[in-house]
Amino acid sequence: IGQYRRALAEQRPVTFEYTHEDRILSVKVSHLETGEAGHPRFSYIAQDVTEMRTSQNKLEEVVRERTR
Repeated sequence: IGQYRRALAEQRPVTFEYTHEDRILSVKVSHLETGEAGHPRFSYIAQDVTEMRTSQNKLEEVVRERTR
């Protein structure tokens, strides 16, 4: 809910990541408009980035091991 509030307050898309079960999701929340009843409307787009993050973490570990 905090990310929705932030998107509304800043009037710009907010991007964040979180883990759901065993997946890592990258999410973008955007305020679209305020409806007739006065309730804000949002767009919520999620992308599974689990494989990308896993590969990135492995690469960072290899770099750390080689720079010791």
